[in-house]
Amino acid sequence: MDKYYSEIPDVLWKKISPLIPKDKPNPKGGRHRVSARVVMAG
Repeated sequence: MDKYYSEIPDVLWKKISPLIPKDKPNPKGGRHRVSARVVMAG
């Protein structure tokens, strides 16, 4: 997954990451969510 992190520059990520809501844990359990940075990179 390292290639995904290089697609969004750190400078841009620092600007947009505060706008993305934080993940809330699911009380029923289940899979961990994929990070927003990976999702936005495609």
